[in-house]
Amino acid sequence: MRCQSKRWFKCGKDLAMRRPTGNRHFVVYRNINLWALFALTKAWADPNRGRMFLALQRSELCVCQTTELIGLASATVSKHLSLLQRAGLVQSRKAERWVYYRLSDKSAAVGHAGGA
Repeated sequence: MRCQSKRWFKCGKDLAMRRPTGNRHFVVYRNINLWALFALTKAWADPNRGRMFLALQRSELCVCQTTELIGLASATVSKHLSLLQRAGLVQSRKAERWVYYRLSDKSAAVGHAGGA
């Protein structure tokens, strides 16, 4: 069942809504923003990002410190951290030429609940 005017469609018993935003569609399914869910699953898809998340539980780190700790190239670490930031798990701040990352408020609560 489809209603083109409101862009609602029915999937079994569940309703989903598609609204165009730029060149992608913003999809809501059972009051869940699917793009946010996809960003979270992509953030946890690599074990190195999990290691970075655990390292950031202890303190704020710059990219160079994370590079030393994880043992990857700085460009790779920067890409991993930007994916974590896009998912809303970490926040960054720039001080002169260094970028420092720390856990966001909501991910810090999740990290401490996990027993780390």
